[in-house]
Order: sequence, then C-alpha cells, then structure tokens
Amino acid sequence: CGFAQQALRYAPRRVGRKGCAMREYEYVSVDYKKREVIVKTQLEDKVNENFSRMYHGTRNIMIDDSYRVKYYDVTTEESEGLKAVKSFAFVCGLVDLAKQVISSGDSDDDEADKEFKPMYFPLVMDAPFSNMDTSHIRNVSDILPQSANQVIIAVMKKDWEPAADIMSKYVGM
Repeated sequence: CGFAQQALRYAPRRVGRKGCAMREYEYVSVDYKKREVIVKTQLEDKVNENFSRMYHGTRNIMIDDSYRVKYYDVTTEESEGLKAVKSFAFVCGLVDLAKQVISSGDSDDDEADKEFKPMYFPLVMDAPFSNMDTSHIRNVSDILPQSANQVIIAVMKKDWEPAADIMSKYVGM
C-alpha cells in the first residue's frame, strides 16, 4: 500500500489488500471531487469573463455537473448567434484554463521536468462566425487571438470582413 500515504495514517496496522485499496480509492475520490469543484469554478469564472467581453448584453452563465453551459437568467429560446457566442466563451475559457495550468507547472528546477515541457496546440475552427451578427464577430475577434498560441480558422469572405480590421495583424504570424 504505497500509493496514498496520507490515507494510511488513518488505517489500522493490520489490514488486508482489499481494505487498503478501498481506503486509497476513497482518498483519491475525495481529492478528485475537491479538485473538480475548484476547476469547475475557475472554468465558470473564465467563461463568464469571456462571455461578458463577447456578448453585448448582460447575461450570466453557469456550468452544470455535466459541463453543459447554461444561462442563470434566460428561459427563452436562444438564437443561433447567441449559442455561437456562448460556445466561443466556453472554448476560450477551456483554453485559458489549460494555458494557466500548463504555465503554472512550467519550472526549470527539476531535470526530469525538462523532458516534459508544456506543449501548446492550435485552436482550429471551421466557420466560427457564420451564425453571429457583426457586433459579436468584432467582440469575438478581440479575444480570439489571445485564446491560443496559434488559431487556425476557415471563414467565408462575408464573415471575415467584420473581423479583418481586428485580426488581420495576426494573419500569417
């Protein structure tokens, strides 16, 4: 029983393997649940921050236990454009949180860590602006270049035009 040393402090001296495994499972489960609450709260905060910058109205978002993105204060049917903005806010929140976790673990102190440097992957999207109005396209365009180290988007000309003046300085970089 070497996996969860802290769990063993509470164990009687003589316990079978099944009892030890159960304690380890309980310890890991409790720790996982605590961390999940923290991560979900951080993600919800980031999604709301991004959503408030992208959306021109005032709405609050919650993330349920199945990680579905919902509104606190909306009971009516949402438009396709609003769904797209909500999805963007969620994706950008995930990417922001992942970048934060990667950069917080980026230390040069341990020789073993040097083999496992953080890896950054591009954010790839097909027609991300197709269901958005011009104001939402512009708001999302302000945030999108900061979301990931590399963003690859395939857009139609009509969708690119509202974003071009904001994003063109990032094209081909």
